[in-house]
Amino acid sequence: FEGGSGEEMWAALAEANGYESLDAMWEDPEFDMSTILSALPELSADSGVVAEDPATVAERAIAGLKDVATEHAPGGGDVLVVSSGLTIYFVLEALGADLSEVTEGIGNGTVSKLSYADGEWTVESVNDSSFVEGAAE
Repeated sequence: FEGGSGEEMWAALAEANGYESLDAMWEDPEFDMSTILSALPELSADSGVVAEDPATVAERAIAGLKDVATEHAPGGGDVLVVSSGLTIYFVLEALGADLSEVTEGIGNGTVSKLSYADGEWTVESVNDSSFVEGAAE
């Protein structure tokens, strides 16, 4: 799906997951982002750029976050890490965050705050846009 539209990818995912249409997938009250996206590796198998499944994305990203926390910010401190919405979603899901309010994905420019101490991650906030509310005024 490299170079294609997001709608093209989502339509293929809807079909691969047995939905009659993209709208039917979005309207499904049982919609589960990780389950839907688990079809990406198979759908991209012949593309030359095989997509990772959600668990692999989360594992790789969490390893990178741990490296930042332990090697680049030893002793504590604030670090800004920027990533794609899907990667952020998969990391938050793997860390046990409550994503029930994230019905349209991770918003562009939103902040999800994590803390790392004694080898454990704590999710402090998810998809927070409060710092930009009213900024356009």
